[in-house]
Amino acid sequence: FLGQLLAKAAGSTWEELLQDRILNPLGLKNTYAPLTAENLPGAAPSGRSSGGMREGAWTMKGTAPAGGIRSTADDLVRYAQAQLDGTAPGADAVEPQWNHEDRRYGLAWITEEHQGREITWHNGQTGGCWSMVALDRESGSAVVMLSNVSAGQEDAVFELLAGGPE
Repeated sequence: FLGQLLAKAAGSTWEELLQDRILNPLGLKNTYAPLTAENLPGAAPSGRSSGGMREGAWTMKGTAPAGGIRSTADDLVRYAQAQLDGTAPGADAVEPQWNHEDRRYGLAWITEEHQGREITWHNGQTGGCWSMVALDRESGSAVVMLSNVSAGQEDAVFELLAGGPE
């Protein structure tokens, strides 16, 4: 809902705002936000629940941009690199703004320590799909993981980014 309000304030639609402010500047050619089922390409991948049941794609007309953005590993790697080098529009969003227990929160990003490294990350899960982008800003490395099963793999991402098990 907030994304739609921001788009309205900018005199745009949510889809146009996403395209103009994020996707085009970063050259993300295979990322899109299907607000309705009609916006899904025929070959759009589908996912499964953690129990193995087939799940339909979520389209987020009423709650965009709360989820449902579809992308590819290539586009997300490009996005992660832009976050790491500070060229992503709104790159300051990764900077922690407040603390809660062992985590620090930026604007939609979480920063916490894993295996002695400060990791900044965001994940998502919709309609049988799961994704995560994790950044080790100090080393300049990132891990992008996409799955067509809606079961989190956060521990695997943190382990990959840290270079292996503790």
